Amino acid sequence: MGPRGAPHRGELTPALPDRLRGRVDVLLANTPYVPTDEIALLPGEARDHEPLATLDGGADGLDVARRVVDGAGEWLSPDGRLFIEASDRQAPDLADHMEARGFTTTLRESVVTGRLKA
Repeated sequence: MGPRGAPHRGELTPALPDRLRGRVDVLLANTPYVPTDEIALLPGEARDHEPLATLDGGADGLDVARRVVDGAGEWLSPDGRLFIEASDRQAPDLADHMEARGFTTTLRESVVTGRLKA
């Protein structure tokens, strides 16, 4: 299976090897969370030098985060946790989305943590 804690990079869950399905203890996602209409308001060092894909989170900034939540359940182990950063303004909406997908959630310092309900 490879070393514990080995990173896998790629576009959401397709980057994960199939053998990890249902076995992931920690799924950490640093998704883009800037609403599309607010990208122009970012400081130049972010707006002009970061790839757009790392900034643009869609209309409300949560498009990619929702996709992660929607696919996470099949990858997490029974005690696994999902962590996603969001802005203070977005975190309650992200928590609501997680709860609608069968997670219990906690919010701490702009990070929404979800655990699948038993």
